Amino acid sequence: MAIIIEDPKSAQSKEDTINAYKRLSKKAGGMLAVRLAQWWNKVLMDAKTLCLLYKCFDTGALYDSIRVEARDQVGQTTNFEKVIDVNPLLDRVLIAGGPEYINRKTGMGVDYAQAVHDGHNSPHGFVAGRPFLSDAVTYNLTELEKIFSEFGLALDKEWLKD
Repeated sequence: MAIIIEDPKSAQSKEDTINAYKRLSKKAGGMLAVRLAQWWNKVLMDAKTLCLLYKCFDTGALYDSIRVEARDQVGQTTNFEKVIDVNPLLDRVLIAGGPEYINRKTGMGVDYAQAVHDGHNSPHGFVAGRPFLSDAVTYNLTELEKIFSEFGLALDKEWLKD
């Protein structure tokens, strides 16, 4: 047996929902995009700063290779690149290394980002990692949580206008 609840204003409720959604897309969605762009810029600058502080700097090629890329543009990465996927809901990733970045000493691509970041074995023993990408993200996670929280509050505010 089905229970049917009739709402004489159901057509109006549907229209109110559509209108609220349109407002949310324009206002809150735009705010979120701007805040996330600012957050990614901060993470990028922190990763580059940490690359210097952790003494990952020799020719500058690794430093130059640190970037934020759209998730769908990254494609198949190699073992030589280091990719930090912050959150599957975000459309960007933090990445370092790659064959398109040339080390000026060797003339070869930056094929050592993962080894520098995560650590590696050498003839002299294990060389500890210098996680400049991971640490940059970690330092900024509280701000990302704040952005998502503010976005949620903005959504609530717009929804309550109807």
